[in-house]
Amino acid sequence: MINYSREVNNSQIDFMLNHLETFLTNKEYKHQDIHVLIIGLAFKGIPQTNDIRGSNSIDLFNKIKNKVKRVSGFDLALNSKTNIEGLNLVKDFDSLKEIIGSAHAIFIMNNNPNNISNDFLNWIRPQTFISDPWCFFRNFDLVRTHNIYYSNLGKLYFKKK
Repeated sequence: MINYSREVNNSQIDFMLNHLETFLTNKEYKHQDIHVLIIGLAFKGIPQTNDIRGSNSIDLFNKIKNKVKRVSGFDLALNSKTNIEGLNLVKDFDSLKEIIGSAHAIFIMNNNPNNISNDFLNWIRPQTFISDPWCFFRNFDLVRTHNIYYSNLGKLYFKKK
């Protein structure tokens, strides 16, 4: 049962990456030209932890790091000594604001509400891909109001051309 649970957990990353592929194809972007932001690097968000062992975020990072132009990561729970080789680790909300504005794709990978500021949606530029398997924004019509590509574990939503 534990092995099956882990297999299902791992397949979720592939599911999210399939949505990213659809976004890239639709926007006619190439992998090597995009900047990806991963929010929530720790294994758990609630209860909050700074432990990255077994984290889906790290698995996602390892799957994409050699395919895309740049990968940044953010998690308020991580201490300043945390280092993940090849990952541009963002340390505070001021820096995060700039990164969000330049990211083509954003993955929200754990359920720590402290990682999402109240004005998060104001920082996102139009036509950004957001993968939100924790459904932080399930009550918003983000596709219409912010002109983004929104993915949860159920479906990918975007404006048709």
